[in-house]
Amino acid sequence: AQYRQPGNIKVPFWLQPVKYYKGAAWYQKTIDIPAAWAGRPIELYLERVHWETTVWLDDQPLGTQNSLGTAHVVALGRAATPGRHRLTVRVDNRVKNFNVGQNSHSISDHTQGNWNGLVGQLYLAARPLAYVADAQLFPDIQRKLVVVRLRLRNTTSRPVAATLSLQATLLAPGTQPLPALTQPVRLGPDTTALELTYPMGTQPQLWSEFTPRVYQLAIGLAVEKGPSETQLVRFGMREFGAKGTQFTINGMPTFLRGTLECAISEAAFTAADQAGMYLQIECSSWANQGATVGDGAPLDAWLYAESRRMVRAYGNHPSFCMLTYGNEPAGKQHVAYLTKFVNYWKATDARRLYTSASGYCLMLIKSTQNDVVSAVRAESAEA
Repeated sequence: AQYRQPGNIKVPFWLQPVKYYKGAAWYQKTIDIPAAWAGRPIELYLERVHWETTVWLDDQPLGTQNSLGTAHVVALGRAATPGRHRLTVRVDNRVKNFNVGQNSHSISDHTQGNWNGLVGQLYLAARPLAYVADAQLFPDIQRKLVVVRLRLRNTTSRPVAATLSLQATLLAPGTQPLPALTQPVRLGPDTTALELTYPMGTQPQLWSEFTPRVYQLAIGLAVEKGPSETQLVRFGMREFGAKGTQFTINGMPTFLRGTLECAISEAAFTAADQAGMYLQIECSSWANQGATVGDGAPLDAWLYAESRRMVRAYGNHPSFCMLTYGNEPAGKQHVAYLTKFVNYWKATDARRLYTSASGYCLMLIKSTQNDVVSAVRAESAEA
């Protein structure tokens, strides 16, 4: 056989090609911005890139982004005037300012290959002068309501009067929307934070593996003059928790059966919502064999930033039930670092459970409703 011959060795990463390119790949396109977009905020949306992007409009640099798990969204700024422009995107798949770990499946040949480029939805969008910049939904199945936390952005330099509307609909044939909630709001320049409570009726449908009932909340923001926008946000009425050594869904014990490893995306979460799957999400890192957490390297700060991006992008999906930094951590201070990481997220967002890692869980944390970790691994990653 070929690989029984002396000196004939195949590196055991099943997707490793014979040759691949590591470095910068350049993409350039001539775009025409329509006159109807004059004065409006224009965004470039790149759903999935690998890995680092730097964007220019004509000769003006617009910044660099390095998320591995979320879309890169770039504001084109005031230079995006109506007419013809040259848009340039540089994508670089090298490990540069920080190292998530040479074996991290997000950058290695373990499961997807160290590819280079842009995939998924790639488009330009013109936003209204005032729009919903972020919407996070917090279901409360006991009180039969949803707490809606919004960040509303006003790109003008003056206060703007607007009308905010919320209306939920169960995504099932023959269902009628719940009553709409409408509220006047006054937006100051830049960003306004707002929190509202939306009642879900007397018998909201709960989400679980057995009844994966998904709702959609229409969030409208209408201003007195100019275009308005409605965002459609999917969510589920569910409570994923822990009682003792068991996971619970809506107060009932459940058992996690089997595993599935895949790259996360909006489409993957939507499918998991509809199928009733419970997902544990990693922040794209396997900090081992050359990479560490907790030792003050740039990866420490990047993991917080990446986890915030992922929760903001996917946090409303009911299938997003668990979050961890990544897999099998290393580093002399990784226990203290990951303890703080878990405690930070427990205090920030109670919609899911948190744990230190998918493997090598070294912490001992008192078990509460929002803890996954309740056991100590006998040996450390450095042993």
